Amino acid sequence: MARSDTFSVNSLIIAAVANVVSLSAAYAESLRGTGSPVLFSWADRLGLIGVSRSSEVAVREPSLLLLTDELAIKVSVYFSVYLALCSVQLAVVAERRGENNLYLSAGFILGCCALVPISTVASISLMLVGAGVVLLLRRQASEA
Repeated sequence: MARSDTFSVNSLIIAAVANVVSLSAAYAESLRGTGSPVLFSWADRLGLIGVSRSSEVAVREPSLLLLTDELAIKVSVYFSVYLALCSVQLAVVAERRGENNLYLSAGFILGCCALVPISTVASISLMLVGAGVVLLLRRQASEA
């Protein structure tokens, strides 16, 4: 009976999404600069948000749901880290289940690569820790 490759394929898909989000956040950060509303200006040009066109400036307390360029980029970075960790974890689970190595290896490596724009050291550390876990799982499987 053939095993399904559900975890390994999901690991690959999630890792690809993590890379897109991570690279988009890094690119947006490079465009943003300090204090410039690049993302909101772009969204306004597309008609995604409505901006008051009045010449009056009203000073109000910031609301709880305040969204700035910096906050949007930070949320994107946190989300990409979460997705990268999920893809690595799914790859390890797929290895434990004995799924196809092609998909789980690609998902594992892409998940680690998603952290490169954020922190190279974290990416390499995650790869080394994950590789150690996979080697322990393979050694345990060969002894059993």
